[in-house]
This record gives sequence, structure tokens and C-alpha cells, in this order.
Amino acid sequence: MERLRVGDKFSVPAHVGLGVRHYGIYVGPRGPTGEDVVHNRKGAGVEFDYFARVSGSLPVRIDRRAQPGTEELVVQRALSLLGTRYNLLDFNCEHFATIVQDGICESKQVSTGVGLTVGGLGVALLLSMLNRGTYDPTVDRYRDGRGRFTRR
Repeated sequence: MERLRVGDKFSVPAHVGLGVRHYGIYVGPRGPTGEDVVHNRKGAGVEFDYFARVSGSLPVRIDRRAQPGTEELVVQRALSLLGTRYNLLDFNCEHFATIVQDGICESKQVSTGVGLTVGGLGVALLLSMLNRGTYDPTVDRYRDGRGRFTRR
């Protein structure tokens, strides 16, 4: 793995699995360990932490390097959000890291999750409608997709 640089947005696999990732901003040697991060954690909010505690033994991915010359600006934005409360849908770890680096508050994980949920609900609704069949008022009964009478 390439070495993290100040201002980098990084991620590690989240403990919940399913392809979910936990995001943070590497802020470099700001504390006693020399490798520190700022991240947004459920139950704690935006906090300063040790890189080793956040990454553990998980594989680290550099999601985006800070633009040259903006590294300290990214770090200052991250530090300015310390204490901000975590919110899964509106301000999670990915929202935090993206807004700090890009100025855009977005989470692709939330967008994808909501889209899959809405899509899944739509498919379930469609299937339930297909299973129900159509109502035949001439005989006051439902017919299934093949025209057979159903018990409903």
C-alpha cells in the first residue's frame, strides 16, 4: 500500500461487512503516535484518533489524495468539525470525509443503500400485485397471471 499523506481521504472495511467502508482523513503527526486521523464515528461523532486504532489490521484504501497545496486546508476543515454529531443518513463518516476534502456533503454508500432499498420495495410491490392477479367483475373473483381463478 502507498503511504498516507496529510489530507488524504482513506477508508477501511467497516465491521458490519456487506461492502460498507469506514472513512476518515489522515492528519499526520499531530499527536503522540505521529500517525493521526479525524473521523466520524457512530456514538462519538467527529473525533481525533490514532490511525492504528481506526485501521486495526484491516486493509487501508486511499480513496482520494488531497490536492497539492490544500493539505493543511483539508486538515483544518477536519479539525473544525470535531465534536459534530454522527447521523447515519445526513452526516456519517463518508459525508464527513467528502465534505472536508471536496466541500460536498455526500455519501455514495447512503445513496446506493437508499436506492437499493427503494428498488427492492418496488420489486416487492410489483410481485405482490402480480401474485394478486386481476379482478374479474363478471364472476366476482380474481384470476392469476394465467387466467385461472384464485382463492382470493
